[in-house]
Amino acid sequence: MRYAIAAALILNSFSANAAGTLSTLLNYDHVFSKPSTATSNTASIISGSMEYTFPRSLAFYGGASFFLRDSFESTIHVGARFYSTNPVAKIGNIPIWSFIGLGNYFVTENAYYPEVGFRFGVNPISRFDVTLKVLNSSDTAYDNHAAVGVGFSF
Repeated sequence: MRYAIAAALILNSFSANAAGTLSTLLNYDHVFSKPSTATSNTASIISGSMEYTFPRSLAFYGGASFFLRDSFESTIHVGARFYSTNPVAKIGNIPIWSFIGLGNYFVTENAYYPEVGFRFGVNPISRFDVTLKVLNSSDTAYDNHAAVGVGFSF
């Protein structure tokens, strides 16, 4: 039953009248916590992607990522986010939405990540994101790495 409800919600977001927006999404994630068993010094991740946001608060994104660690590594990534329907707060005239998401970096051993964050509506076409991610992988170079990030969408 849960799968049927989830499928119905996703298909409803894909409906023909759901004309969403396509935007560029740039992110910088700083790894602030890693286990003592990590096999490399993963310091940060820089990503550039395209994000398609449906009017019903569902967004999909994908693009290229660059891991800054002992050695430089590039990869592609995909992900999805579900934003709050209405802003959860306002700072002056700036609305703030919360979101949860799930994504995957296609490195040697896939690294998937859940993420949570806030999106600040700087102006009608620009958004500023603050995120928290936890990488999970069978490769100890990425497993259990927590990262805080900032992003800019335009």
